[in-house]
Amino acid sequence: MDVKVAKLEERVFRCEKDIMLLWEKVGSLSDVYLALTKVSDKVERVESDITEIKDDIKEIKKIPLKRWNSVVDTVLKVTIGALVSYALIRVGLGG
Repeated sequence: MDVKVAKLEERVFRCEKDIMLLWEKVGSLSDVYLALTKVSDKVERVESDITEIKDDIKEIKKIPLKRWNSVVDTVLKVTIGALVSYALIRVGLGG
């Protein structure tokens, strides 16, 4: 009987030791999980910032095109106005 009790006590001791090791691993995994959660949040913020930056760059790229369109529009209006004025002067309707 004493032998069985000794074996059971030894077994309980090993089980307690294993449980303590498992708790340490669980603690480490919890720390890793928290760190990954923080990294995930930061990655989401960076992705959001990158999307915003890309949108801003697209808008900035449009500015020269808008300016060019404005220049072309002005040139066309001046040219058409000059042609109409020239035609009116030739016909004799001008001043």
